[in-house]
Amino acid sequence: MTWSHLFKPAAKRDFDAAFHWHEQQETGRGDLFAAEVARAVAVICRQPDLHPAIHRDVRAKRLRVYPYSILYRIRSVKVVILAVHHDRQNPEHWRRRT
Repeated sequence: MTWSHLFKPAAKRDFDAAFHWHEQQETGRGDLFAAEVARAVAVICRQPDLHPAIHRDVRAKRLRVYPYSILYRIRSVKVVILAVHHDRQNPEHWRRRT
């Protein structure tokens, strides 16, 4: 079973900022980043329990190519994406959202 997912507004802002930053570095690089995020979200939605809880019930899936993690919660039969977090960023950036 594949679960549905929902990006919280703050997570969407995180994604948009990262996309635009990568696109400014090199045309097309934002699209590669977006594809990597989409692959990670697909993995999460197939097996949401696979990734470890890192703070209370918040789980993390690291991207393979980029130094980012997708932070999410499992709610009923939906995956709620809380943040697209750069791994060098202060964790308080997303913990305030929990």
